[in-house]
Amino acid sequence: MVQYLLLTNSGLRMAKRKESLVRVSNRRQRNKTILIVGEGETEQAYFMAIRHVLRSPSLIIVIDINTKNDPLSIVSRATRLYKTKDYIHVFCVFDGDQASSKPAKQKLAKYGNDLRAFVSIPCFETWLGLHFSRLSAPMDNCNHMERYLVQQWHDYRKGCDCSPLMERRLTACENAHWLEQQSLANPSTDLHHLIELLDILFNPTHN
Repeated sequence: MVQYLLLTNSGLRMAKRKESLVRVSNRRQRNKTILIVGEGETEQAYFMAIRHVLRSPSLIIVIDINTKNDPLSIVSRATRLYKTKDYIHVFCVFDGDQASSKPAKQKLAKYGNDLRAFVSIPCFETWLGLHFSRLSAPMDNCNHMERYLVQQWHDYRKGCDCSPLMERRLTACENAHWLEQQSLANPSTDLHHLIELLDILFNPTHN
C-alpha cells in the first residue's frame, strides 16, 4: 500500500487505499507517503480542491502551519522530513524569483527526483492564471499577478475555494507547457509537472 501526503499550510485530512498500478519510483512498493511541503492559504485551497475532484482515499493532505515561508526555509524543512525516510518522495511548492529560488533548488540537486521543488514566478497565482489563458507579459510582483487574475476570475481572493478551477486544470497544464517552451524568467511555473503526476496517480481514468 502506498500513501500520499500533501503538506501546504494548517490542519489535517487523511485517507488510504491500495495502489498497485502506479510506479512512483523504482523502489518496491511499501507503506510510504509522498510529501509536498509548501505555504500559503491559496495553495492550501488549491490542493484541497485537487483532493476533492480526484476523490481518492489514497491522497492524504496535511496542512501544516509554517511561520517561515521563504524558499530556503521550505527546502530546509523538506530536507529534514525527507531524512526521516518516511516518504518515497518529498516535493516543495513555493514562490520566488531567480535570485531567491536558485539557492533553494541547488540545495535539492543532490537528491535527484526524490526531493525537488516546483517554483512559480512571481507567485503561485501565476499557475492559477494559466487556467484561463496563456501568459507571457512580465509581472512586476504578486500584486500585479493577482490584479490580472481577478480580471479573469472575478471570485478570486486569497484562500478562496479553488474547485471552479478543477475543470480547467488540463488547460492550465497545456498553457504551462507552452510557457515553459518560451524560456521566460517571468512569468514562469513548473507546477504542471506536479499536477500531471497527481492526475496520473489518483485519477481513476488513468488506472
